[in-house]
Amino acid sequence: MKKKEISFKFSAVALAVLLAGCGGGGSDGYYNNGSSSTESGGSINNGGSNAVETNYHLIINASKPQLVVTGDTAVITVKLADVNGGGVSGESVVLAVEDTINNGVTIEGSSNVKSDENGNAIFTIRLTPSNVKNISELLRDGIRLNAIYKDAAGKLTSQTRILEVVDSVQSSNIAQYHLDIAVNKPTLVVTGDNAIVTVKAIDENGGGVSGREVTLSIVDTKTNKVTINGSSVGITDSNGNIKYNITLPTVPDSLVSNIIDSGITLDAKIVDGNQVVSKQSIKINVSKGVIEQPIGNITFGKSGELAKTADALYYREALSAHVVDIDGKPLPNYRVTMSIDLLRAGRGYFQTKAQLDGTRNIRLNPLRANLNTQNSNLRQQESLLASIQGEPVQSAEITRLQNEIATVEQQIRDQRSLLAKAQTNLELAQNRKNEPFIQQYQAEIISINGEIAQLNLRLEGLRVKLTTAIASATAEKQQRINQQTNIVNDLKNQTQTIADAIKSIESLVLPSRVQSYCEIVDKSNVQLATGFVDPQGNVSPTFTYTTDSTGKFNFSVQYLRQYAGWQTVEFKAKTSVSTKDLNSSLVYGLGLLKEDFDSEAGQPFDESPYGQNCALNDPFAGLLP
Repeated sequence: MKKKEISFKFSAVALAVLLAGCGGGGSDGYYNNGSSSTESGGSINNGGSNAVETNYHLIINASKPQLVVTGDTAVITVKLADVNGGGVSGESVVLAVEDTINNGVTIEGSSNVKSDENGNAIFTIRLTPSNVKNISELLRDGIRLNAIYKDAAGKLTSQTRILEVVDSVQSSNIAQYHLDIAVNKPTLVVTGDNAIVTVKAIDENGGGVSGREVTLSIVDTKTNKVTINGSSVGITDSNGNIKYNITLPTVPDSLVSNIIDSGITLDAKIVDGNQVVSKQSIKINVSKGVIEQPIGNITFGKSGELAKTADALYYREALSAHVVDIDGKPLPNYRVTMSIDLLRAGRGYFQTKAQLDGTRNIRLNPLRANLNTQNSNLRQQESLLASIQGEPVQSAEITRLQNEIATVEQQIRDQRSLLAKAQTNLELAQNRKNEPFIQQYQAEIISINGEIAQLNLRLEGLRVKLTTAIASATAEKQQRINQQTNIVNDLKNQTQTIADAIKSIESLVLPSRVQSYCEIVDKSNVQLATGFVDPQGNVSPTFTYTTDSTGKFNFSVQYLRQYAGWQTVEFKAKTSVSTKDLNSSLVYGLGLLKEDFDSEAGQPFDESPYGQNCALNDPFAGLLP
């Protein structure tokens, strides 16, 4: 009885840690749930910036369909293929991250990599949360990757792909589906052409999603005049596919250069049951004249189910392939040779949930101690602020001026007392008509009034100085209050940041295991762990199948459980149509069975067969302040 592979039902951060690691995996629906070109075949994902007559095209695979905004990595495999899907080796392929300055996503290592013997150029991208300028925009728009190849004649071909970005919140905000887009022709010609576009909705186990509404749109349709024959909204069939026919009318001379430069970009989107939107994009070349077109197409399908063999030593999965001509008609009774190449391998180990909980406490203990210290500092600084706010406005200058004003005011009172006495004496002298005393007291009154006037002038000047001194002291006090308020606010922010980090770490829902994965650069001594299972049960790295009346053939793959999560391979399919070779490939990560992944018991894959020498993948690192 087959069982479902790992189901992604944990938080986005948990999903990130599960999928992170330097490129481990890449197969849809497994432990490393990737958005690969498995449904696209080897001759359909084609690009077109400055596209001219060229027989090459690019296919972009990602080891996961989503990155988490708190920090994440993904391995990007760009395959350079000829018109019929064969890999082109030894050529320089460039990968560019659109808007890298703002979205915080960079390429680790060179952005220009030579394709290997199978035509693959492998890159690792990293999302660094501290470098993200606008998180809401990144969550809304995702990350657009552009791959470019220039051939010996200087002719360019390009391709684009979107990686979605999710927040570190509940799993309901993680898209349940992702999309792949396929086109049956690498290039359309400006004299008028058409193509069949297939959009596949894929669930978290890698299986097709039937009965879901998918919308296809043509970017800049008003300018390039490309149209969809029929509705732009369709419902996926039992295999999760929806097909559209698009038409490029004859392009006016005035628009030829523009459409060749820009190509035709198609966007598709699907909304899941949680109203989360998933998007994907593809670009089609446009050429001036007729060029060689593919003779057909081989696409792959996956069951999304994994099972253990009876002896529990191996995992086995059923897959299928479909061979059609350029018009999408099945090709029955064609012999297709399948082979396997090692794409990636890694060393490292899995941490169980119990170990992760231990790591959680290790991260929380210093944070909690720091929070207590910061709270104590905050209380002290708040007390100091209250003390400053309660202080009277005072200074040495204010005290001196207040004392001097009091002295002058007393002097004025004394002079007024003398004035009153002189006025009384004057009145008595006048009553007695004592002229000498009258003159004496009149002179005293004039002198005293003069003295009072001088004292009042001095008093007014002192009061002006006092007002200025009080204003200066008030400003100085306010400055101290402001400085102390800033200290308090900074401490509050630091304290809140630590409290938020503690809450995030405490509430993070962890998966049953987290992988620490480090890429093995030299794979010359790495043995292939995967094989095809023939009808007699024999396992071989190569096998030849024959398509049935519908152009389809089924096959199974098998690999030792200890290699699950530690190898990614490429299945290659080859057949001959009209004396020409038709090739296709499927990037396949060796996945884990859910019941094994969730088990608390040790599993064969918990340690890489290539060693554990790999830095710890800390699921809490992106949440630390």
